Amino acid sequence: MYKKKEDLKSNSLHISLERAEKIEEYHQVMAIWSDNERSNEDCYNDFLDIHSNLLKHTSLFPSNEHFYMSIEDARLLCGKLERLDSLYDMGVRFLIPMWSGESIIGGAFDTSSGLTDFGKSVVRRCFELGIIPDISHSSLKSANEIFEIAEKYSGPVIASHSCAFSVHEHPRNLRDEQFRRIKEIGGVVGLSFCSYHLVKKNEHCGIENILDHINHYLDIGGEDMLCLGADMDGAPMPEGITGIESIPYLYKKLCDSFGKDIADKITFKNAYNFVKTNL
Repeated sequence: MYKKKEDLKSNSLHISLERAEKIEEYHQVMAIWSDNERSNEDCYNDFLDIHSNLLKHTSLFPSNEHFYMSIEDARLLCGKLERLDSLYDMGVRFLIPMWSGESIIGGAFDTSSGLTDFGKSVVRRCFELGIIPDISHSSLKSANEIFEIAEKYSGPVIASHSCAFSVHEHPRNLRDEQFRRIKEIGGVVGLSFCSYHLVKKNEHCGIENILDHINHYLDIGGEDMLCLGADMDGAPMPEGITGIESIPYLYKKLCDSFGKDIADKITFKNAYNFVKTNL
């Protein structure tokens, strides 16, 4: 939205407030991404500009309390832990520590590296402040170390946009053991709609593939913790998902496949209950 100089109310993106009017109950996590081609310091300055722009748009509407802010890739902290406190004061409540490769925070999903010492201090400070760590882009080692810190603080961890590795073995996808561990510490998992997280490259991807991943997560105990993570305006969507206006259609498919109670939990109640409990 910021780069294209578009408006939150009406735009050409996946998400707009006009299209959200089709949804009966609507809350949204807005992620501000650290561009991998920008320096760490440039990413921090970008965050300040994008954050200011986002507040300008959301403050125009009475439902602005329904927006929650996330950071995708914490390397913008630039080794300055005090910046995390400033980000909390600016409304950040979720933090994806890394995005790809290795950074000052630690190793992402495409590495075998864990958290750096600074990365561990960032995760600890998240729990002290009330920012929820998000392992969706973490390496297995980084995720395990985040879980260990979470257990010491008795705090939750989430995976905001992660499909099931058991359904499609993409390195970004969540292992069943990780899913169960998130459940044990009171977290939630948001399903990614990114087509290459759902199916193999060059395979057809549609809503049926979303249902396959949901079905697996339900089979391993996800009824009260599974949500929609989507990754809209950040990734290619499956056929049948053109933007947030497609959620009512997906909801109908969920009702047909799993029943209304589970559909209500996945599309709203589980995420809403988590937010009300932890933020």
